[in-house]
Amino acid sequence: MCASKTRVVSFYCDEYRLYGTIHLPDNSVQGQETGVIMINAGPTERAGPNRLYIKMAQYFNTKGFPVFRFDPRGTGESQGYWSEINEGTPITELYKTILEGVWHEDTNRAIEEFIKQTIKFQKELFI
Repeated sequence: MCASKTRVVSFYCDEYRLYGTIHLPDNSVQGQETGVIMINAGPTERAGPNRLYIKMAQYFNTKGFPVFRFDPRGTGESQGYWSEINEGTPITELYKTILEGVWHEDTNRAIEEFIKQTIKFQKELFI
């Protein structure tokens, strides 16, 4: 398995501070234009169930792709709330809010941050 460099970053979306982890492969090339953004499949942390998202990020790194895993608002380390959770609310109703785009803005900001941080990270490696 290819080693990678990781960095925890934070950024804001609306008034919420969101957290993520960037994985940059050792075999990264300057000017890499393709990366992978991993968003939670639900109310889980960015490591994923049984650290699955970390393993996936490491796999993509072996293929030369930088990866950004992040916690949308109300999950993991990030601030905010993603849904009103009322006692007895079926899980299908909670996941419906995800399908309706509750994390759309968070994802757009994560993409912007990933691009910014990846360029900054690469400059540190290649300069």
